[in-house]
Amino acid sequence: MDLFFKPEKIFEFLQIEITTKCNLGGCIMCPRTYYGGRWKSGDMDMSTYLRISEAFPYTRYIHLQGWGEPMIHEKIFEMIEIGKEKGCRVGFTTNGMLLNEDNCKRLIELDLDLLGVSVDGATKETYERIRKGASFDRLMGNIETLVELRDSSKKNKPRIVFSLVKMEGNIAELPLLVDLAHRYQIEKVVATNLDCSNRASDERNKVISRKRNPFHEKIVDEAEKKADKYGIEFYSYPLLLDETTPVCGSHPLETLCITWDGSISPCVNLSLPVDVIHRMFCGEEFELNPLFFGNVNEESLLDIWGKEGYMEFREKFALREKVGEPHNIFADFFNLKKGMGKTELFRKQMEKHPPPDVCKTCYKRYGV
Repeated sequence: MDLFFKPEKIFEFLQIEITTKCNLGGCIMCPRTYYGGRWKSGDMDMSTYLRISEAFPYTRYIHLQGWGEPMIHEKIFEMIEIGKEKGCRVGFTTNGMLLNEDNCKRLIELDLDLLGVSVDGATKETYERIRKGASFDRLMGNIETLVELRDSSKKNKPRIVFSLVKMEGNIAELPLLVDLAHRYQIEKVVATNLDCSNRASDERNKVISRKRNPFHEKIVDEAEKKADKYGIEFYSYPLLLDETTPVCGSHPLETLCITWDGSISPCVNLSLPVDVIHRMFCGEEFELNPLFFGNVNEESLLDIWGKEGYMEFREKFALREKVGEPHNIFADFFNLKKGMGKTELFRKQMEKHPPPDVCKTCYKRYGV
């Protein structure tokens, strides 16, 4: 190979589900809790991971987490090392219970780029009510140890991000979470939404809605102002469910998900480890099969990416992205003259170019 040749980066990131197992007792919003015995538990074989790694030269970032706790996997440090050696930025999201001193040291030594920590409550009571089997005090102690070890090593990695899934039962604590992040020298806070809804309780607990909620908006605004005051990067996914995003939050045009057994799917919401996905969307129930386009143990990842069916799936989003771009000034002028606002115009264009059928009843595709 030409020593000066650099492969084109096809993938912005690969989400690699190295396990579907978890060390907690069943978080209230987790689909694993809902599916119970129907959930397929498994760890990714190293042979499968090595097959995936053939695509790392074409990838900017790999995220070693799907529907499980990554630090359970006995080969996680080796997986991180392989990703780094192949020139990728590497990160994962964890519940933080296994961030003991030895594990923290290994992550720092390996130059892990990003560590997302799920903190679904800023108080012990709320956190432990949501995260069954987890300890708030233990989590905060682990975070403190990690930050101290990182700072003493004179390294700026891993970048630590606090992540909270906004729900009715915890959204009020979002400003407190920013305070907590400041106390523990955390660089970023991300507030996501309960976008994988499997049961009626998820529908009641989610805070995304087709109608504005001034109370929720005020809370997010307060948290954002606090983050700005502390110099903490802050992002809260939108609360309003509206047709304003041409391509969903999983970015299927430049990312994909690989499950623990090597199957390739556009995103985690379409690759739950069950035979049939039970989905709730705006109060209605739907059932669908997980969507896979191939398996890396049978074909290369790049060959699967180039399959006709997969390309047709992505083309629907590519077309939406194209028509969703800023329009010709004259076209905008004439449509607005007819009394059609830009948002209404955008909605009509999206209606003409719908997403794939399996994505129509998914909250994530609205960018929330």
